[in-house]
Amino acid sequence: MEIRFSQRGDRPTTFERGLVSEAPTCLLTETRQLWLLIAERIGLEALLVVLDEIGGEKVHVPTRADFFGALWRPVRDAEIRRLKGQGFGAKRIAKELGMTRSAVQLVLHAESRGQRAGRRWPAGRASKRA
Repeated sequence: MEIRFSQRGDRPTTFERGLVSEAPTCLLTETRQLWLLIAERIGLEALLVVLDEIGGEKVHVPTRADFFGALWRPVRDAEIRRLKGQGFGAKRIAKELGMTRSAVQLVLHAESRGQRAGRRWPAGRASKRA
């Protein structure tokens, strides 16, 4: 058995793959067990990309809803502005985008003041948090 560890950007070595597949989970901390679970779910190579990019850093890992919500909000806000520019009212825009009328008005009000909307809404219906 050749003991060889990969470097940043390399594919995992046979030795590393063996360590992952044969890890005695009963001897590992909860955190290390979690990383093994992540390796199982997304694959060892994908996990190594994560480790290469953020390993050693303290980072906030968003929830799934926060991640997709942050991607959706700018798109949603642009669509609200586009529909408003076409003459649609807040009630109709809300119905089109699956939002509450007050959430649409919040976006439009923030836009008129040159700000981003102050509240965060999930990727789905805004009324779930209201």
